[in-house]
Amino acid sequence: MMVRRSTKFLLLLAASLMLLFTGCTVVQENITPEEQNTISLSRIQNTYAGADPIEPFNRSMFAVTDFCMSYILDPLGRVYCTILPRPVIECIDNACINLEFPARAVSCLLRAEWGGALDETVRFFVNTIVGIAGFFDPAKHWLHIYSTESNFGQAFATWGIAPGCTFILPFSSAANVRDTVGLLFDMAFDCKTYIPYCGWATGLNRAVMAQDKYSSAFDGMRDPYKGFTAYSVLSNEMGRQLWGYRYRNALRDEWKKRAQEQNCDEPEPAPLEPEVPVSKPKWAQQTRWVGLNGYYGVNPVTDSLRSVLFKEQNRNSFWYMPLSLFCQDFICDRCVYKIKEQNRTMRYAFWDAPEVEENQTVPPEKLVILLPGIGGTYMDSSPVAFAELFHKQQAKVVVINSTFSWQFHEGRTDGELPGFLPVDAAELRRVIKRVLADLKEREKIKSPELVLAGYSFGAMHTLKIADLEFEDEEIGFSRYVAINPPVSLKNAVKAADTLASKGAGLTDKDIKENFIDAAGRIMAASNLQLPPYAPGGKRDIRLYRIDIPERESSVLVGLNLRNSMRELLLSAHGEKPLAGIKNSAEKIRKNNLYLELDRVTFKTYAEKILASRYDDVPLERLYGMSDLRSIASTLAHDERVLVFHNFDDFLLTPGDRKFLSDTLGSRLTWFTRGGHLGNLYVKQVQDMISEAVVSGAKSKKDIPAKERLLPHNIKKRRPMK
Repeated sequence: MMVRRSTKFLLLLAASLMLLFTGCTVVQENITPEEQNTISLSRIQNTYAGADPIEPFNRSMFAVTDFCMSYILDPLGRVYCTILPRPVIECIDNACINLEFPARAVSCLLRAEWGGALDETVRFFVNTIVGIAGFFDPAKHWLHIYSTESNFGQAFATWGIAPGCTFILPFSSAANVRDTVGLLFDMAFDCKTYIPYCGWATGLNRAVMAQDKYSSAFDGMRDPYKGFTAYSVLSNEMGRQLWGYRYRNALRDEWKKRAQEQNCDEPEPAPLEPEVPVSKPKWAQQTRWVGLNGYYGVNPVTDSLRSVLFKEQNRNSFWYMPLSLFCQDFICDRCVYKIKEQNRTMRYAFWDAPEVEENQTVPPEKLVILLPGIGGTYMDSSPVAFAELFHKQQAKVVVINSTFSWQFHEGRTDGELPGFLPVDAAELRRVIKRVLADLKEREKIKSPELVLAGYSFGAMHTLKIADLEFEDEEIGFSRYVAINPPVSLKNAVKAADTLASKGAGLTDKDIKENFIDAAGRIMAASNLQLPPYAPGGKRDIRLYRIDIPERESSVLVGLNLRNSMRELLLSAHGEKPLAGIKNSAEKIRKNNLYLELDRVTFKTYAEKILASRYDDVPLERLYGMSDLRSIASTLAHDERVLVFHNFDDFLLTPGDRKFLSDTLGSRLTWFTRGGHLGNLYVKQVQDMISEAVVSGAKSKKDIPAKERLLPHNIKKRRPMK
């Protein structure tokens, strides 16, 4: 025992020396004056994590963690979570949290979070005495006192100690020197460290918890190392700055659970402000106009952030459920299949129709194919939520990755970059035919009625595929449903760049004081498992609001879009060097490459990188062929096309709104509020979309022949590769 304590003392001494050597300033390498005046993903990461001078070492250490998480802990966790019942796993986890009380309480004191230290102390004594040595959590369930999740890394950051450089060790959740040192102090103040065999007994429980969080966060990333460093550091920083907010959010979540248990008998609080009705323009008289009373919008950009509230409902909140073989979550019903062509692999997700009980009539076979927005994949929350929505209507569902995702790009056989609508739609239609053939080979479908649906960028593809099918029907869809499609790619590019540019001139202090709080609010909202909101009901509207200033909202939305493009560019540059990108993707040091990719705007991508692949086509023609106005005749005549849109979508110009209204007429539904996809959590919106997707539709043969004449249709010349 003396040897063990001496070892711990030496570790603390070494940690203290390392902490002193981190210094109080961050030396950021390769940061040009341009980066100092603009906000970017790399700049945010360097601000909090420090520079990465030992990137080869860090990447090799991370590779060890990645391998063990994916190929050891994942199968081990599935066996573990299947054998042990839920109450046992919960009790072990509660005991672990209870024994970590000293580290959290002391770190709260070091941060002057007196309320947090008091809560941790009360939790420890209540759970130890009443909760039988901490195996149960009466402090949470009876007294509604939650863990602060505080640690020494957060305390050191509060003192003003800089992160030092990026520093990663195997199986460590820290990503810089300061937080790694903090982990050592956390271990020293953890009761499990001094109880013989306690760490080993609870280690598997904690490792499986970590694996589930790890896979959900990094499975879809092109470069998990970069994602891990950013996620680790920013999560710790948000934990430091937002303890009070996270605590209040936990109480709001508890209110929601109580309201559910009481069938929402609690009265709804008074609205935050009176709603201003939105009048219908005269030129939109032929369209369907749906007012969302009780939505209480803030502004179009901030309201768009509410899209994080749209998620699958059949999802158990317990961390271990996705690993269990008996998991009943909707996401666990998903089958991921591969299509291999020309040494490339394209993946898609499939959900079979729900089982029909013996006394029920078997509904007609229907298959909905969903195309996500920019960068979206079948693993993301929104596509899964849409799939569940259609699945509830007795439909089979397929989700294909966005053409603007790195996963789709690495599976493409035409070698093209995404963004040129005619080529993207042609490739998607080819992939859809391969998916249908693959499902028939697997005997998952027979002769279903086919519906194509898409949202955002995927909605543009949906409408362009409708145009291709109208000219030369190869697949035979009964309906096309587009949700919030941009009309003009040129206007959408300008709008996306404008959002990100609002971060120009921000200092590091601004980022720390404003954007971490904003990101924390979004993360807290995304962690809420809320049912669809029915305006006018008795559920608290405050649970569904995200109150963030418009500037911060704009920058966060812009950075999210840029992140999707950065991963795509990283993948494309690795296959074939892109025009204007100087740094190589083959080097193990990729910090300079990321800094360069962060400077690529959507306009630069469209007019320099993408246009270089079609140098025989004028730029304006490229933009024109990626505009829905180029398929106006099909949109006007094909009654199978339905469009749902938000009137205040920031991706639309006044001319775009009038074009959609004049072209589609009654087949266009305008929702008065919601920004871009920001009202999908509203039950009224969900019901209207699911009814449109799953209900019957006209086939092409039902459309009069004179309406199938396409005066706009000229012989199209496919651009040269």
